[in-house]
Amino acid sequence: SYGLGLLVLMLSTYVHIFFHECGHALTCKHYGRKILKGGMMFYYGSPAFFVDTTDIWMAPKSARIITSCAGPAADLLLGGLLVIVIVLFPEIPVAAVLFQVAAMAYLGVLSNLAPFMELDGYYILMDWLEIPRLREKSLAFIGAPLRAKLRKREPLSRDEKIFAVFGALSGLWTLLALGLLLATLGGYLVRFAQTT
Repeated sequence: SYGLGLLVLMLSTYVHIFFHECGHALTCKHYGRKILKGGMMFYYGSPAFFVDTTDIWMAPKSARIITSCAGPAADLLLGGLLVIVIVLFPEIPVAAVLFQVAAMAYLGVLSNLAPFMELDGYYILMDWLEIPRLREKSLAFIGAPLRAKLRKREPLSRDEKIFAVFGALSGLWTLLALGLLLATLGGYLVRFAQTT
């Protein structure tokens, strides 16, 4: 049933988020930094779990990037292990559930590495470019400052080029992600209503 499928999907999300956040936390601790807090919050209207690894910001650039990569790497590891179990034991009763958890882990890797929302990929890019508050600066720049520069035909600096490209792609990505989320949820809700 769609209701049961939605419940399994929700629970599998919590499982993969647990491993994802453990990846960040363990890597942060590996570099001798502290985990300041952990818990649940709402991110774009959806429940999200987190560990506060902001203490890693005091570490070198490579440690910060590796800590950001550790969450998606944990998702990838979880998905891979579950796929191996499914391939080795295809007849186990929970194979379908394990498949859903693996699929959610792989989707977690893709969504977290996309740099246009403030998730792991964004922090990796921000650290790699060495531009703090990249999204905020980019969205501010693509308004009046960019139009003024273009109107005057002034050359853009390295950072301004990055702000222009990242700001435009970030805004587009956000609209596409919200549209996809609404379309997916709408489809599930329609099918759920038809089965009840």
